[in-house]
Amino acid sequence: MLRISRFVSLIVSLVVLSAAFWIRLGATEQGPPAAEEKPRFTAAPGFAVEEVYAAEKSGSVIALTFDSDGQLVVSREKGPVVRLLDRDNDGLPDEEQVITDRVTNCQGLQFDGRYLFAVGEGPQGTGLYRVGDADGDGVGERVELITLNTGAIGEHGPHAVIFGPDGYIYWMLGNHTAIVPSPDPLSPHRGWEEDQLLPSYTDARGHAAEIRAPGGTVLRRHLTARDADTGGSTDGDTNTNTDADTDWEMVNGGFRNAYDHAFNLAGELFTFDSDMEWDIGLPWYRPVRTNHLVPGGEFGWRTGSGKWPAYYPDNLPEMTNLGRGSPVGVAFYQSDAYPEEYRDAFLVADWSRGRILAGFLQKAGATYTEKQVDFVLGTPLNVTDVEVGPDGNVYFTKGGRSTEGGIYRVAHEASRAGSEADRGSAIERALTQPQPRSAWGRAAIRRAREEAGKSWDSGLLRIVKSAADPPDRRAQALELLHVHSTPPDEALLQSLGRDPAWEVRAASTYYLGLHRTDSARRELVGRLDDAEPFVRRRANEALVRTGIDPAMDVPLDPVADVLPLLADDDRFVRYAAREVLERVNRNRWREAALKSDTFPAATEALLALVHTAQVATEIRPLLERELELLEAGVPDAQLPAFLRVVHLTLRRDEGVNYSEIYDEMAELLLGRFPASASPVNREVARTLAYLGSADAIPQIAAQLHAPDTSREDQIFYAYCLRAMKTGWEAASRQAMVDWFKKTQDEAWKGGASFFGYLQYLWNDFAPLLPEDERAAAAKALPSFHGERDTTRGLPRRRRDNIAAFSEQELKEYLLWDPMAYAGDATKGQGSYEKALCVTCHRFGEMGQSAGPDLTDVARRFKRADLLEAILYPSKTISDQWQSVEVVTKDEKSYVGVISTDSGGSLTVLPADGGAAVTIPKSQIASRKAATTSAMPEGLLNTLSLGEISDLFAFLENPPTQ
Repeated sequence: MLRISRFVSLIVSLVVLSAAFWIRLGATEQGPPAAEEKPRFTAAPGFAVEEVYAAEKSGSVIALTFDSDGQLVVSREKGPVVRLLDRDNDGLPDEEQVITDRVTNCQGLQFDGRYLFAVGEGPQGTGLYRVGDADGDGVGERVELITLNTGAIGEHGPHAVIFGPDGYIYWMLGNHTAIVPSPDPLSPHRGWEEDQLLPSYTDARGHAAEIRAPGGTVLRRHLTARDADTGGSTDGDTNTNTDADTDWEMVNGGFRNAYDHAFNLAGELFTFDSDMEWDIGLPWYRPVRTNHLVPGGEFGWRTGSGKWPAYYPDNLPEMTNLGRGSPVGVAFYQSDAYPEEYRDAFLVADWSRGRILAGFLQKAGATYTEKQVDFVLGTPLNVTDVEVGPDGNVYFTKGGRSTEGGIYRVAHEASRAGSEADRGSAIERALTQPQPRSAWGRAAIRRAREEAGKSWDSGLLRIVKSAADPPDRRAQALELLHVHSTPPDEALLQSLGRDPAWEVRAASTYYLGLHRTDSARRELVGRLDDAEPFVRRRANEALVRTGIDPAMDVPLDPVADVLPLLADDDRFVRYAAREVLERVNRNRWREAALKSDTFPAATEALLALVHTAQVATEIRPLLERELELLEAGVPDAQLPAFLRVVHLTLRRDEGVNYSEIYDEMAELLLGRFPASASPVNREVARTLAYLGSADAIPQIAAQLHAPDTSREDQIFYAYCLRAMKTGWEAASRQAMVDWFKKTQDEAWKGGASFFGYLQYLWNDFAPLLPEDERAAAAKALPSFHGERDTTRGLPRRRRDNIAAFSEQELKEYLLWDPMAYAGDATKGQGSYEKALCVTCHRFGEMGQSAGPDLTDVARRFKRADLLEAILYPSKTISDQWQSVEVVTKDEKSYVGVISTDSGGSLTVLPADGGAAVTIPKSQIASRKAATTSAMPEGLLNTLSLGEISDLFAFLENPPTQ
């Protein structure tokens, strides 16, 4: 038996850092055989992957775009922004041009004529920069800061910039960064809070421990004349209002770390957000997912255990859950070289799973459903970004975390892309322009506008008004007028509200939101009862965008016009309507909202009242109404959402104990526990724990051992029970101790933070035990009291069969010798265990999750990358897995991984395998990222050459999932 601190330190020290899988590009040493160097891709039927720019030329690429002339532009990791030129016109680049080396390591690239918007490390720090090319030679001479970010460029920092159908620039930020100064307080997304009923835990390994709401965000801003390329000698593409408010608005929040976002042809925004893989097996784990980003949408990421479930009414659900992954670039296919079924398909790239997926969206009320298929799979495929090129092909890049790069495209066997001239007149070309919001698409539209001359506006207006034209064509004409000409006047937009085509009504509603006039607001109010939910949703969003706030005399009747929408069948309509209601003086609708007695309208009305409550005296009437509704009977299907509103009300009681209300609530809820649905049980248990119902303790504790209770639900019940500090009886205390013993004896597994969270639960519960029971528990629960079973030790020095091999010789054997590729994957499982990989890493169903999951490691890393990572683990370290060096005021230094960071101390698990060290924060002199990996060298030293070959065969043949 070893002490737990030494065991956990060993786990940490053996972590094969996913970020350490790298290959030194441009190295002079010989590589593996050519057949092994070529990527292995599988594309959808009818498609083929073609190499565009080899890895040895490209380096690690982290962002991809096309400039206004349709030329490839890439951002090299930790390097410059480079244009790839095709001088011999063979379709492949043969020359490079550095656009700028003053803004580097860019994770966002977007051109506007000759100007480049670049998100990276620039002269004034990390931020969004405008790189100008006044003389048209392709090189940016002038670099101007638009907006600074907090923090640095990193995996969770500032990301992609794109143009929207309103001509605004949209910017995706990860959850570890913000902008300076803060966004407009009247933004569509505002008023965010952590809003946790019970005390929540930060990550058990310290990740994002200091990060709070709003998490990852989407911002937008209208470009001023200084920011935008407005035409004339600068070849501009964007209509600019120099008088426009230039504050950034926050459009969405609550993401963990989405990297990119994209608009479909209808002008709706979507993204692909990441999971926290360390949470696997825990009740708050959320898979990677695609989201429909309606304006004002909140998506519920909160740090640690605080993530909001999808059924909470104050956030919006995912479109598609996709399990584990690492989302990177996304794009909509809006070209014409692929079969028609791919038109407006949502392409999402997944770095860690080695895949690009195509999502086929189907409108469903005010939102969409999605059917996804594999578009490109690779072994490896460490994809970083994806874009559609002027030739109609999808292009993607490889790289990230210093891994091998490369640029590729996906061609269809029956490619049918045509030239501009093939599409008819100037206006017709503009209306059918592929990728119309790309830099090269906007440039082509500008050329069409110049060719059309005075007939541009009149021709587009004719199409907008023509009922004979297809609705999507008319909506596109509206966008062309708004972005590339004089925006449509209010009278035209109002007249389109009576159009029989919902697509045209929806498009005109969107643009009406840009008119901050009472006449526009009155027209939008008239559209709140449109027969089409998509239009109803957009009418609410447009009202918010006109700048309404509670201090205004808004020309609407909130009771007659908005409250009925809280009962809408469409959740997205209800959400948008509530956002409007919260921006209207609550005295105009408070009494009517309190009288709502059907569901989900009552839940939404009470939520609006809670959000707009300003003083403590407004809380009691809400609690009384919530109690009345519970007494009347809230349906099980509506109870989780309703209880969320109760929780928010309780959170705002400012310490006033409404005991008579709380006791009655507890009694009513206790009679409904347990129910048949997990969400009901979780929210009832959470509520009872907060209310401190002693009678609830035995009922909840009993569910810890109920045969039909999932492990995730059991953990959630323990999470609730540890918050109940009084009312425990001996039988319930023993049930809790027995549950912890069950998790120990059955060796429950999960993500890297799984055991740390269980330890948190025990640490909170143990003080509730009498001294004798606590002593007995310490003997029964060695895993929670400093010891865990292990038969493993640190790796030996190199010996046995490979004693005579230098590292160079070992690399040459594994990369070049044909026998090294004849390993037995079945025997490799034994090598995986013998080399201690199993102690830290999941591979399929085997192994622990103290480190990154290696199940799909071959999808994103080649053999050279894997070997480099094992031999030289400190070459490249991901910021997510990076160890730290903490120096105390008495000059003691501790290097390792932070296991907990909360309150007034932090705990470091030393890289040398020593005992965990808890350090008071008041005693810390400095804390910085360590330059060496927590993983030791020498992990292959216990294996023979044959066993090493078997190990690589095992890793390169992942189990079927």
